[in-house]
Amino acid sequence: MSDKSKNGKQDASASANEALRREIAQVLNGYSRENATNTPDWILAQYLANCLDAFDKAITARALWYGRIDSISGPITLGDTSEKSSDE
Repeated sequence: MSDKSKNGKQDASASANEALRREIAQVLNGYSRENATNTPDWILAQYLANCLDAFDKAITARALWYGRIDSISGPITLGDTSEKSSDE
């Protein structure tokens, strides 16, 4: 993958993350959830987005530990590029 292609994907991912943070902040603000802690909604949104990022890292670590990725259709062994069909 070229650097230009990688940068494009990173830019899109950063843009999507920023949009998610803005939307979380709006929802928190709409329900006045920032009032209880007197913490700005954007700080709470950043915290929640960071929790999602940490969870993603934990799932990746778990997959590496067990050597498989759990999916809706069942576990996929790492290195196996084809998912088993639900008919098997």
